Amino acid sequence: MLPASPTQRTPVSLDQRHRGPPATLASATEEEASGKDQVMLIPSRFSAGYSLPIETHPMIEPSSFGHTGRGGSLAFADPEHGVAFAYTMNRVIGGGGDVRAASLVEAVRRALT
Repeated sequence: MLPASPTQRTPVSLDQRHRGPPATLASATEEEASGKDQVMLIPSRFSAGYSLPIETHPMIEPSSFGHTGRGGSLAFADPEHGVAFAYTMNRVIGGGGDVRAASLVEAVRRALT
């Protein structure tokens, strides 16, 4: 439970918090482009300004949206479960073998089911 505001101490759940207009959420979760990223040279999917889940960058549900970052950082929201997730690291590991964010996402997924 989170406080409703800094001055109000009545707890509220994440589903009671304002999530914005439905059209905004729809634009964040609807695929607008997909295919091989011409810079990163990997598969990608995008909505209006956000990355969408792909096999190499899983999130919790197909309706999740967020973005990956340098060295394995990952942040996303999952409106279906009312969950937000963010991971940053203090040591970048090069290459494709870094599973830190993916293992944390899997732990969150298991906790929700």
